[in-house]
Amino acid sequence: MWCKELHGSGKTTIALHRIAYLIYNYGKEFFPEEFLIIAPNKFFLNYISNVLPDLGVERVSQMTYEEVAFQIIGREYKIEDPNHKLSLLIDSHLPPKQKKQAEIMANATLFKSTVRFKNLIDEYIFEVEKRFLPNIDFEVAGRVLMTKEEISSLFYREYGYLPLTRRIFEIKKHMLNKLFAIKDELIKEIEDEAKYLISRVKFEEDIVEIQRSQIRAIYAERDEKLKEFSKNLNKHVDKYFVDNKVLDALGYYKEFLDVYFKELAGNRISSDEVKYIIDGFNANQRKGQIEMEDLAPLMYITYLIHGIKTKFELKHVVIDEAQDFSEFQFYVFKKIVKSNSMTILGDLAQGIYGYRGTNNWKKTMDIVFEGDTDLQYLTLSKTYRTTEEIMNKANDVISHIHDKIKCPLGEPVMKNGEKVTMRQFKTEEEMISQIKYRIDDFLKKGLKNIAIIGKTVGDCLILEKELSDMTQKIHMITDKDSTYDGGISIVPSYLSKGLEFDAVIITNCDDFNYTSSEVDTKLLYVCMTRAMNTLDIYSVEPLCKLLTKGV
Repeated sequence: MWCKELHGSGKTTIALHRIAYLIYNYGKEFFPEEFLIIAPNKFFLNYISNVLPDLGVERVSQMTYEEVAFQIIGREYKIEDPNHKLSLLIDSHLPPKQKKQAEIMANATLFKSTVRFKNLIDEYIFEVEKRFLPNIDFEVAGRVLMTKEEISSLFYREYGYLPLTRRIFEIKKHMLNKLFAIKDELIKEIEDEAKYLISRVKFEEDIVEIQRSQIRAIYAERDEKLKEFSKNLNKHVDKYFVDNKVLDALGYYKEFLDVYFKELAGNRISSDEVKYIIDGFNANQRKGQIEMEDLAPLMYITYLIHGIKTKFELKHVVIDEAQDFSEFQFYVFKKIVKSNSMTILGDLAQGIYGYRGTNNWKKTMDIVFEGDTDLQYLTLSKTYRTTEEIMNKANDVISHIHDKIKCPLGEPVMKNGEKVTMRQFKTEEEMISQIKYRIDDFLKKGLKNIAIIGKTVGDCLILEKELSDMTQKIHMITDKDSTYDGGISIVPSYLSKGLEFDAVIITNCDDFNYTSSEVDTKLLYVCMTRAMNTLDIYSVEPLCKLLTKGV
């Protein structure tokens, strides 16, 4: 089931109730251990872990995408800050040269997240496979046991569905079976050869010791051949593949990028984007890390070369915040996790990671679930988090790209909330003074969870300094936080996704910070829809045009 939903539509709650429903009504067919929930970060997992026990459901596996990837690959990696690229893309203060680099970065990252990149890996792996097949027959003791054509047929046809190392293992079994089948016959040939050589030794009285020495040498050679053949049958097989060393997934991925990628990419992407992908990977390697977009290729190479050692015996999988998953990630995950029962939840209006995520549900469904006839596609348009006033203003913002991303506009269930406050101030000091006043006002009204949202980390650090003289404790949320414990928080815009607050103040909401770009539009929409009851939007410069309804 693929659910296209809005923020606050209860999509995660629905998915969790669906798990509870399946377990309670089909208890003989579904066990909690056979469910897996994949969430984008620890914030979501903490929420889920609190809800499931209330539904009477225990022992359901809950993992982030990175944790699933590490299990599949068989090792953990240090991951570059997943928000680093987004922070560059939304930074309005970048000089022109760096903006151009950020554009190259975004295009290159998007390409790495598509099945087109996967197809290049397929071409490379085909070249790797060819290395493991010597263009010779399998021959022992001068006898051809398997022709190179027979071996090739096993490798590409009969066992073509298996990972590379498993195919080699199966072919080695064929070779050993051939050896065992003719073992006695070959031993007799060795013994007969020795008898024949001995029969040719002519004895003469004056050189009898020489002949005896020759016979001893023949017997010794025979015994060595029998020992070598009988006790080391595996070596005959291993010798056939002796020139091929199997690398780990990272080793093959590095070779793919360093040696093959530039030629295979051709004109599919620009030379600058090719260079960014190669240089970026090697720069990360020197730091002992990889980036988020490398996990799908590494999982895929593991699947093709080594196979998956971790058994995912799953009957149902839930993927939350699916708009943050790329088509390559979905493709790999569907290949590896042998489950036809999935619930996929996402909202394209919140797709702030569009440079590496999903931008078109239909395209992704066609690629990932091609041929699946049981796919259900549902749209949830009711939103239960925000008031009518907040939702209507957020709809004004997302309407600017509504036709492009094909997402539904929210239909709020909550009515009669406060009007959204939008104010332009003469100075920064005046805006900060108003923020302090409003925090006190919110607290007096009983609103406990309050967020002051700055667009970037830099903006938030300034806010933190300006608000440091307040008596109330104010916490700045960073990407290192895994829980939100309530209270007053300063939040970078992109880290607010997935959180909700009683009251939200968005700062510096002008055309410079929130442009008409798709990512800025989605980002402002996300910030606005974090508010459940009260939303204030402030700026020193004129408020951004996104706040007026799009055509």
